[in-house]
Amino acid sequence: MYSSGKKKYSGVLKFNVMLTITTNAYNNNYNKSKNASPKNVSFGYRLPEKIFFELKDIPQMKCGCCGNDMLQYNEITSILKTFAAGSKRALENSALDRYRDSEAFSFLKKLSLKNPKVTIRGLLSNVQAGAEMRDLPPRTQIDIMHIALISDGITVKAPRVMQKLEKYKDCFSDDLKEVLNLMEIYALKYPKNTFSEIFRKPEIAEYHSNIATLNKKQLTLKKIDVFKKLRDLSVRLSPEDRKSLQETNSSAMAIMNMEYYKPHIKKGLVEDLYKSFMKNCSDKTIEDELMKTVDEFPYGIPYSDIFINSCNIERKTDMDIVKRFLNELQETEEHIMAQIAGGGNEKSNKILLCKKCNSERSSLPYPFFLRFHPEMKQNLQKQINKVITFIKHRKLVGYDDYPVDVKQNLLDQSDNILKINISKYLQYREEQAIQNLEMAKAELSGNEEKFKEASLRLDAINARLEEIMAIVRQIKKERHSVLDEYNSISSARTESQKRIKDSLWELRSVKELKEADVELNQSIKKKIKEANCF
Repeated sequence: MYSSGKKKYSGVLKFNVMLTITTNAYNNNYNKSKNASPKNVSFGYRLPEKIFFELKDIPQMKCGCCGNDMLQYNEITSILKTFAAGSKRALENSALDRYRDSEAFSFLKKLSLKNPKVTIRGLLSNVQAGAEMRDLPPRTQIDIMHIALISDGITVKAPRVMQKLEKYKDCFSDDLKEVLNLMEIYALKYPKNTFSEIFRKPEIAEYHSNIATLNKKQLTLKKIDVFKKLRDLSVRLSPEDRKSLQETNSSAMAIMNMEYYKPHIKKGLVEDLYKSFMKNCSDKTIEDELMKTVDEFPYGIPYSDIFINSCNIERKTDMDIVKRFLNELQETEEHIMAQIAGGGNEKSNKILLCKKCNSERSSLPYPFFLRFHPEMKQNLQKQINKVITFIKHRKLVGYDDYPVDVKQNLLDQSDNILKINISKYLQYREEQAIQNLEMAKAELSGNEEKFKEASLRLDAINARLEEIMAIVRQIKKERHSVLDEYNSISSARTESQKRIKDSLWELRSVKELKEADVELNQSIKKKIKEANCF
């Protein structure tokens, strides 16, 4: 089956030979812009004016694992803008072919003639261009916006992209370095195209799709072959050991199927599984043969084929391709105790790693991860030293206890392997505490004198207050006496007012009776007089 596979893909293998152009020619053409990172990691920096409240906001941080420069999100956004194609180059891109005969395309091409190096988005931001665009039919305006959206994903030509990515090359993972080496060849062969155009060329797309398929088949066949050898080996074991080996094989298969683990990580995990099995196995005679068989396991296929194939399947733009490289350098918060294992978001559970190292560590235990990255001890110490410098100069607020807490957390999670030296920081904290104590004592001494003076003033005030209170008490007594007299007089006054009121009522009544009596007498006199007349 393997030989027939070779024969089937002999055509694409010939195409591979065609690509074996030495990269030296390319390097001679584009070495002018190279700025490779130095191999010796340096954590030098100048303190900024700004004060920070989050660890991730500190500028120019280096990865605590690999020691490479990390990029913050806003820095990646700014760098991506430098990859954007000018309007002239963007309008030449095949991604805009379907708009080439449209009124919108003609409008943008006319604008581009004036400023060919400005991006399409930049052309449309011009006030005059915006006014002219609003006079166009609605459908044309929509097409213009679609073209602008597509142009956002178009970069400069492949050789310029390689020039810009070259200075970050040493920081990329081995997988992306492999892709970058292949892209160098393609940039030399197709200098007039962008990488998305190159990847989508029928011969390129078909070649990498076929090779990726072939590699996956070969990987599967090799796994089956190794597991078959292990099953043949298990026949010599006792039933109990045979069952244990079957379970180990199942666990090994599960690890090899985990896509987010790098091949070397899978290899380490699988080898540990079988070493653990041998430790408990009753038949030690098979150890050499078993471990030799395990060593035959394949753990991955060339990443360059997977990369290009996935870019085509997912219809990645030029900018997406560049972003996949730069995203490896993005600064991320690494949870010392993985969140999946119950780790929280507290400050003491965070350090800063680039996305490449953070993804590789995933939720792996540190003792295992450090077997592949012993440099992390040194680089993490340098990162903590920088954080301490920011704390000491009051440039990082709210992190005074961070070095102590993070050291303990790292010791707990790494089985005491990651030992961070913070003795100088603790000495600084001690000196600060002593200085604060002396200042407090000096302040207390000054306050004692002020306290005595205040006590004397307070005693004088209290004495005056006592005299005033004595006068107040005497006045209160006099007030009570006057109040009693006032109440007595008030009662008498009220009684007099009542008698006056009663007397007035009685007087009015008497007057009314008197008037009635006069009227009655007059009436009687009148009646007597009338009687005498008769």
